[in-house]
Amino acid sequence: MTTEQPRAMGRVLVTGATGFVGTAIVRALRRRGYEVTGLVRTPQRARALEEAGARLAVGDMLEPDTYRPLVATVDAVVMAAQYAIGGRLTRAALARVGYADGVMAGTLAAACLEHGTRLVYTSGCFNYGGHGADWITEDTPFAPSPLGAAHARAVVRPCSTRSTNAAGSGPRARGRPGFLPVL
Repeated sequence: MTTEQPRAMGRVLVTGATGFVGTAIVRALRRRGYEVTGLVRTPQRARALEEAGARLAVGDMLEPDTYRPLVATVDAVVMAAQYAIGGRLTRAALARVGYADGVMAGTLAAACLEHGTRLVYTSGCFNYGGHGADWITEDTPFAPSPLGAAHARAVVRPCSTRSTNAAGSGPRARGRPGFLPVL
């Protein structure tokens, strides 16, 4: 009986690489020796990432052709991008955030399944809503705030289903919402 060996993860694509979460992820991965490609909208904002040794790729959440091909070149993808909205947080703005998130998450998930690439989808406390002084843990139920509603839908959908591998013999992708303790 042979067992499948886990593939070493040396090359990682990080979307939203110039954002608050994305920048921290890129720096942590580089410190651990990973080759990182950072997907950015504006290369001028990413000089510090280049100095840290990351390679830059320019892309847009709403233009899948700018990032889909990158999935075939890496061992893992971390989706840390969030659609930026300016001005007031309106229902229309929330709808644009949700739409952009769905486009990118769906595109990356399909490409990762196609290429056997791992996908880590990041979200935040907006998925859990307000819990006062209580700690939020992996067991805390989702009660999304308006800004977290689209993210919560994106997390629950893929995490509550299973797909089979190409041979149809077992799980190829599965997961559950929760925290990632160490990158």
